[in-house]
Amino acid sequence: MISLTIRPKTLLITIPLLTLLASSQANAEIYKWRDNRGVTQYSDRPPVDSFSKLTPNEVVNSLQTKDLCTIGPIKKNAVSTVASDKDYSGFFTSFAQAKSAATAAKNVTLAAVKVMGSTKTSLPTVQFQSPVKVAAANSIRSNVTVLGFSKTSLPVTQSPVKVAAATTPSVATAKPIVATPAKPVVSTAPVAATSVVTTPPVVTPPTQVTATQPPAATKPSTPVSDVANIIQVALMPAVDISKNIAPVIGFNSLRVQRTTEIAPNTGGEFRINCKVSHMNNDDPLLYPNQQGAAHHHTFFGNTSVNYKSDLNNFGATGNSTCTGGIMNRSAYWVPSMINTETNTPISPNGDVLVYYKSGGIDGSLIKPPPKGLRMIAGDMKAKDNKVFNHAEFTCHPGTNSKRTSWPRTMQIPSGAACEPGDDLMFSVGFPQCWDGKNLDSPNHKDHMAYPHDRSCPATHPIPIPEIGVNVHFIVKATDDLTKWRLSSDNYPFNGKNAGYSGHSDYVEGWDRTFIEGIVKNCINTKKDCHAHLLGDGRMMY
Repeated sequence: MISLTIRPKTLLITIPLLTLLASSQANAEIYKWRDNRGVTQYSDRPPVDSFSKLTPNEVVNSLQTKDLCTIGPIKKNAVSTVASDKDYSGFFTSFAQAKSAATAAKNVTLAAVKVMGSTKTSLPTVQFQSPVKVAAANSIRSNVTVLGFSKTSLPVTQSPVKVAAATTPSVATAKPIVATPAKPVVSTAPVAATSVVTTPPVVTPPTQVTATQPPAATKPSTPVSDVANIIQVALMPAVDISKNIAPVIGFNSLRVQRTTEIAPNTGGEFRINCKVSHMNNDDPLLYPNQQGAAHHHTFFGNTSVNYKSDLNNFGATGNSTCTGGIMNRSAYWVPSMINTETNTPISPNGDVLVYYKSGGIDGSLIKPPPKGLRMIAGDMKAKDNKVFNHAEFTCHPGTNSKRTSWPRTMQIPSGAACEPGDDLMFSVGFPQCWDGKNLDSPNHKDHMAYPHDRSCPATHPIPIPEIGVNVHFIVKATDDLTKWRLSSDNYPFNGKNAGYSGHSDYVEGWDRTFIEGIVKNCINTKKDCHAHLLGDGRMMY
C-alpha cells in the first residue's frame, strides 16, 4: 500500500510571481538553454548567442511545476537625466506597490478557490522559488521513501490551482496531472466537475541542478543527496553550499577601552578588521525579500544580513564580527571565491580589512557617511578587463618568495605571478562623493561618484571617507589558481580570465557617535589611527 505525504495546506506566492501575473509594472524576459552537461538552465539574460525565449505558456507551466521561478525586474520610476537633480524616492515605493499587488492577487485567488467549492485550508503548498534557492534534500529523500519510488521514477505533479488565471475568478474543475511511474501504478482518473477536491496531490520539490529529468536510459547514477546542494546559474561556477562556512555569532556588545597610545600625524585614515560572518545566496540590495536569488556571497560585519534585512535599520540590528563590536554594524559582502575543481567556496584567510581614508581629497573636508547609505562598487556583469571597475587582485609574495614586486591585475593571477605561500588579495574601492540627497539609487551607484582631480564633482559635492575592502586568501601548495573563479563570473571560462566581475556591496550601520568621532579625530585631523585607535584617547578591541 502506498501512503502519500501531504504538505501543510497553505498558499505561498512570492512577489516576483505576483508582479508578473497581477501587476502592470512587470517587465520580464526569461531565457532557457542547455549547458554543457545537457541540463536545462533559466536566466533573465542570455548567457550565449544561441538561446530561446520562453513563451507565456511555458512560463506558466514552468512556474506551476517549479522549474522556473525568477521573474523580474520591476520597472523603476523615471528620473531626471541631470545627475544633480536626480531623486530616487519613487524607486523605493515600487516594493510597496508590489506588496499591494500581491495582496490583491491573493484575495482574487482565494475567491476563485472558494467558487471551486474548496476552502483556503485545503490548498496545497505551491512555493515558487528562485533558480538558485537551496533544495530541501531531506524532504526529497523523505518523499522518495514514502512514495515508494526510486530516484529514477519520481512522479511529476502540477498544481490543481491555475494561478495564471488570477485576474478573473471562475468555476473550474481541479484536475491534478500526475505522471505515472512504471511501478507502482498510480491512478490518474480525472475528478468529476461537481466533486470537491479534499486531498491535494503531493508537490515534489525539485533538485537545484536539474530542471528536467533525462530519459531513464540516460539518468545519471549520482544520488539525489549528492546533487541537491549544488547551485549553478547560467555560466557562473557551480557552488556546493554544503561547504559553506559555519555562521559566526559575532559580538553583541560594545568593545571599547581607554588607551594612552596617540595616533601619528600621517595621512588621515582609519582601518577596521572584520571576520567573515557567513555565506549564502542572498542579496538584500539587489533581491530584497527573495531568498537565494543571488549568486554566492561571502559576508562580513553585520551577522544578520539575509534576503529580508531591513536596510533602513542596520545600525540597531544584529551582532558584528568587526573589532569594536556593535559600534559598527555595517554590512559588507563580496562574491565568493570558488574552487571549481571541488565547487567549494573558499573561506578568506584571517580578517577582512576595511579602510576608511581621505583618499585623494583634503582630509579636513571629509564628512561622515550618511546614516543608512548603501552602494555597490565594481561590476558584476563585466566579462573582460577593458574597463577598470575599481576591483583588482594583488599577489603579495610569501616569506620564501624572491619576487620584489606585486603588480595589480583585474583578473585572478596564476602561475608564477602567485605561488604557494603567497597572499592573494581581492580589493574593491567604493566611490566617496555623495550627491547629498539619496541614500540609494536604482542601480545602487548613481547617487555616488568617484573624485576627479582630487575633488568631488558638482553633481556629487559631499566627500565621505573612501571605503575599501581587502579580502585575503593564502595560496596553498595544493591550490591550482587556474581553477579559481568569482561566484559572479558569468562568461565562458578558459582558466586565465577569472575575476572580471569583481564587486562589493556596502550598507552603513555605524553607531553615529563613533563614526562621527572617527572622521573628526582621525581623518579630518589627518592622523593614522591604524586598525584600533579612535583618536580620542580610546581604542577598540
